[in-house]
Amino acid sequence: MMRKLLILLMVLMGVFIFVPGTGYAWGGSPGSWNLSTIVSPDYRERVPFEPVDIIVQLEQGAKPETFRARLNGKDITDNFAYDETQNQLVGTVGPEDGLRIKEDAPGRWGRWRGKNLLKTTVNGSVWYWKGWKKHHKQRVDVDLRVFFVKARGLTRDTLYGSVRGLDIEGNAWAWLGVPYAKPPVGDLRWRAPQDAEPWTGVLDATDMCSMCVQPLYDRTWHTANVIVGNEDCLYLNIYRPKSDEDDLPVYVFIHGGANNFGSNQGYNGAPLAQRGNMIVIFINYRVNAMGWLTHPSFRDTEGPLDASGNYGTLDAMKAVEWIKNNIQAFGGDPDNITVGGQSAGAHNTLNLIMSPLAAGLFQQAVLQSTAMELIPLAAGDARTDATIDWLLVDDGTAVDAADAVTIRASMSLEEIEAYLRGKSADQIMTAEIYGPGGGSSPYHDSFRDGYVIPDATWLENIAAGNYNKVPVLMGNTEYEWKAFMPLYGFAVKGYFGLPSGPYTWHHLYDVIAGSLTLDDVLPTAADKGLYETAGLLRSRSWKLGYCDTIARAFKENDPANTIYTYLFKWAGGGDPATDDFNFSIGSSHACDIPFFQGSDQDVFHLDSFTALNQPGREALQGTMMDYLAQFVATGDPNPPSGLPYWPQWSNTVGDSKGISFDADLNDALLEVYTTEITPAILSAEIGLAYYHYPEGAGVFWLFGLIP
Repeated sequence: MMRKLLILLMVLMGVFIFVPGTGYAWGGSPGSWNLSTIVSPDYRERVPFEPVDIIVQLEQGAKPETFRARLNGKDITDNFAYDETQNQLVGTVGPEDGLRIKEDAPGRWGRWRGKNLLKTTVNGSVWYWKGWKKHHKQRVDVDLRVFFVKARGLTRDTLYGSVRGLDIEGNAWAWLGVPYAKPPVGDLRWRAPQDAEPWTGVLDATDMCSMCVQPLYDRTWHTANVIVGNEDCLYLNIYRPKSDEDDLPVYVFIHGGANNFGSNQGYNGAPLAQRGNMIVIFINYRVNAMGWLTHPSFRDTEGPLDASGNYGTLDAMKAVEWIKNNIQAFGGDPDNITVGGQSAGAHNTLNLIMSPLAAGLFQQAVLQSTAMELIPLAAGDARTDATIDWLLVDDGTAVDAADAVTIRASMSLEEIEAYLRGKSADQIMTAEIYGPGGGSSPYHDSFRDGYVIPDATWLENIAAGNYNKVPVLMGNTEYEWKAFMPLYGFAVKGYFGLPSGPYTWHHLYDVIAGSLTLDDVLPTAADKGLYETAGLLRSRSWKLGYCDTIARAFKENDPANTIYTYLFKWAGGGDPATDDFNFSIGSSHACDIPFFQGSDQDVFHLDSFTALNQPGREALQGTMMDYLAQFVATGDPNPPSGLPYWPQWSNTVGDSKGISFDADLNDALLEVYTTEITPAILSAEIGLAYYHYPEGAGVFWLFGLIP
């Protein structure tokens, strides 16, 4: 009697699979898979399987890149190659891929089991008897679990309609310009965002949307006070790895720009999504006077959301709510969302931590270079009054500023609201620039309205325990302030006569470009020393106010709070070609963004990323991305292995505070630091600066550096 087993496992998905040498072929109906193979072990001796050849015949129009193969949980997609001439995927599966025989496993002859999962997978197992008559109690389990997974591809179904995305950078998918709220236009201007309107058909999500209406700035934060953008702007961009994996952690990033400008257009989430195996999302939100404007005329008739004035904050909250409700369609875990941001984006993230309305929407938070403050409604009202006064003069209603004040005082609240709503966004923002802005567009703090954001400072809320307790990763760059210093060049020259030569700090951009030398612009050691000292001390003041003090407050309120801090120090990696950049800008505000997000260009496009510093720079980028990805996934940046341990912030003097990020030309340089900046330490440092640079007293005062 021949003792030979022919095992045929069929898993059908609209394809034909033929195993060479068997003489059999199987076909199936659309919507299922077809798999066949032969396993013929010797019944007298357990032997490994021979490699099995598999051919997948694709249907007309099927895309080979949408197919996946796994065996026993191991991805074996790379075992297959696409034969374009035959429209086939051809591969080999062998013992090294997990084919195996198990002895003494429970089962019965001819058992076949199927399981229909989310990814449409089917598993099969068959047993045969060893020694059919004499040794019927001895059996071998041939556990062959081969299945193919078809990716859901670029079309995904949200609660509002289907969206079609695009392939990006080889190993990622993206959905760009996905609406998360109704356009805040017409009657919805200066009101809380509303749910997006459902749509029919498939929405093309392959292009980014317009930036929200705002003053136009260049990459080094110079503005011509030209208004650009569109009020219809509440959209988000989604990036994920090109895989079939579900329940991926989700990272939502809120851009910076002083709540005055900026958009999600300048960001690419593909590198971080691929390396971190997570979903990365960039949101737009209303900025400037469209995002933050308050006045008694709005509070007189509106509900607490609409009356809050914090429309940009509410946009961010609405975006996270949309993500929580829809991200499963893109393979994300709605119960593992991290919200983060840089500068104003960190400001808005911290506001979500403070807001009771955001409770439960996210599980972790990232704060990069938090900026600005919370201000009372009265301060916002005063700015709006100044805006109205400028508008009244500009449109001819008033003859001058004094007349405008009189006319405004005579208007009812209903008349003021109608007057503001009757102006275009361009008119409102121009009025802010030349009214309360004094010729430049002001930044926009959020309001302590008492409903969206409690009527207290961040530190007061933390001390009272009035916040959403989530793990927080926060930090600063070593020279936050240096990127802003050239913008003060003409003022510093005009008021204080510094530097001593004919040029201003603004000409440091020409030094970086190579048309001037550093000695041209800062000819004396005192000129250089003052620039360096003012930049460092103002940056340390920033870190004190927006990192160390907040970290200490979180730990004082609850020692169990999970708080990690960092200091970013990279400034060219030691390449001599970047020395001028290092001195003039250095590890300044926003310079950590390309490292956390894997960009191949520095944030200012000032060519500090060179071929010489590439090995060390990319090593640091990979390290920072890995820490961030681990934090997004678990709330702890420390992976199981491979990276130095990043300790939490400790309030104990001399204990660890955080980790510093730097690199030389070849390697990442990480160091745990134990020094906290305190008001007493900073005050002493400022006092020494006044002593060593008495000619710079006005500069120190201008930058808020008072001993």
